[in-house]
Amino acid sequence: MRDADGAESVFVAVKEISERLKNIRADMGYRGERWRQWVLANTDWELEIVQRPRRWGWYPEDVEPPPMPALRGAEKKMGG
Repeated sequence: MRDADGAESVFVAVKEISERLKNIRADMGYRGERWRQWVLANTDWELEIVQRPRRWGWYPEDVEPPPMPALRGAEKKMGG
């Protein structure tokens, strides 16, 4: 079973007990159009598919990794 298929039953249960949930951030496993349409049809939540930064990787302890890119709109959503 794909994550997105199992998430439907979880989200139905969550919707019944949570009035505060408004935004869903999901990884690339949830990027299909069928999944997006299901969320739009069955919830009033906003779905955002996030991608792993291209600079993601393992670095030796003595090497400073490059800075992580800022999340788009994070400051606005978090009140900053």
